[in-house]
Amino acid sequence: MTCNISYFHPHGIIVLSRIAIFGGSFEDIFPGIKYRILGASPMFYIPLGRELCLWMGGVDASRSTGEKVLDEGNSIVVYPGGMAGIFKTNPNSKETQLVLKNRLGFVKLAMSHGADLVPTFVFGEKWLYDMWNPPKSVTSFFRKTLGIPVLVFWGKFWWMPKAPAKGKRYGLVYGKPISTEHNDNPTDEEVRAVHSQYVAEIERIFTQYKSEFGYDEDETLAIV
Repeated sequence: MTCNISYFHPHGIIVLSRIAIFGGSFEDIFPGIKYRILGASPMFYIPLGRELCLWMGGVDASRSTGEKVLDEGNSIVVYPGGMAGIFKTNPNSKETQLVLKNRLGFVKLAMSHGADLVPTFVFGEKWLYDMWNPPKSVTSFFRKTLGIPVLVFWGKFWWMPKAPAKGKRYGLVYGKPISTEHNDNPTDEEVRAVHSQYVAEIERIFTQYKSEFGYDEDETLAIV
């Protein structure tokens, strides 16, 4: 069975879609496939962060760890937006921004294993919390020194997410898998060709399903 790499967008503030996966949706769509979720390395050094990540099947998001999981015949779930994606979260904006334009490493990883790429969009992730961004100088300092973002966010009861507003829904849509040929040394052109297919599928998912989850018709998706 071919292993796959599922990439989830957008990142959101605390990626609650991990819990949705843990609840069984992944197994329902991809029966028989074992997976691990890649989490930011600093999370494993934060009190209770490590336990939460491990409980949900998380492992360190280093490339070597991802390689090891794939070599063992398992699949991985990745949030390629990373910390930059957190700060692109805006529940009040008509434009959803995905940090993806210059992210090519995930394509190279898939090609090095001949793995399928599974584009996945998380509708409603941006509505779960409100957020206030500290001054850029403050966030940059903590990201550079500690490797973690510093932000102020709140839901219904601080960290508890807000329920979707009337007419809106929260959910995941898995896209069509994009097959790759095993290639340990792909050219830049080959990598960008697969990347273009991936971006096109993410855009298709958003355009086709946004109204079903309560997004307005004039809401757009931007690849940044």
